[in-house]
Amino acid sequence: MSLITILVLVLSLVLGIIYYVGNQFDIKKKSYRAKIISLSAGISITYLILELFPSFTVGAFAINQLLFLAVLFGFIVHHVIEKNIFRHHHMKQELIRLLTVEENMFSYAYHFLVGILLLFFMRLDVVQGILFFFPILSYTFVNAITMKPHNSKLESMLNASSSFVGVIFGFIFFDFIALPVFYLLLGIVTGILLFSITRHQVPFGSKGQPGYFILGSICYGALIVSSWFI
Repeated sequence: MSLITILVLVLSLVLGIIYYVGNQFDIKKKSYRAKIISLSAGISITYLILELFPSFTVGAFAINQLLFLAVLFGFIVHHVIEKNIFRHHHMKQELIRLLTVEENMFSYAYHFLVGILLLFFMRLDVVQGILFFFPILSYTFVNAITMKPHNSKLESMLNASSSFVGVIFGFIFFDFIALPVFYLLLGIVTGILLFSITRHQVPFGSKGQPGYFILGSICYGALIVSSWFI
């Protein structure tokens, strides 16, 4: 087993642990909640703009520009499902239940794809893989702490295992997956992230801590720019 293989497995397990632990906490009324969310949002949006979308763009232009439709697809699907739930269910308890189900389904599918893409990035370039991992880690933690805790630990563990399952799937089928398929998956994840970060993660209105958002952007932006010269 190569060092890259071990590293990818460890990183996917870390994502699962962070999700599981984060989902056990209820920090809605904690003073540091806004700071964590703003810092993570700064990191995520910086990575999306400076690294993820440009990397996808280079690959899409090299393969086929139609791959850009995958970004639009990921964004639209998440938006339409969420919008339909809000429009057709007005009872508060039912609305909360359906939104929770939607978030759980999207979370599992999203992290499954993340596992595949983590393997893809790490095999392509370790630096790109690490740069991909940390924004996903912060996004996963924030997503977990803002979601309603799962009804059972088994349900929480099942959702936490999604990235690891994605990595295993990737290991088994990596040689059978064509490069355009990897970029198709990357486009879908980029679209989902674009919607999720701007809609749910970036604090709206007077909420949040702009200083922490800027701190996350500057620190991760500097790291990304430094990687361009390695």
